Amino acid sequence: MDGGKVVYYLESVAKTVKTKEKTDIQEDTLSFEEALKQLESIVDEMENKALPLEKLLTCHEKGVRLQAVCQKKLEQAEQRIQQ
Repeated sequence: MDGGKVVYYLESVAKTVKTKEKTDIQEDTLSFEEALKQLESIVDEMENKALPLEKLLTCHEKGVRLQAVCQKKLEQAEQRIQQ
């Protein structure tokens, strides 16, 4: 595979991952409580099961996205309180 093909392949993989991330967690439809519950479930799974590295990485990535959803929801709530 030449360098141009490798770059094209990596770019297409990156686009696929970004698309999956956007559809995996629908920020607009996920409540704070739902996101927190999913995050707690992921943490529990990572702590209590012998997972393969790839699954751990996938769980970590999803956890980071869920944490961002929770943080955004908390910031929105704080803004509403301050108004």
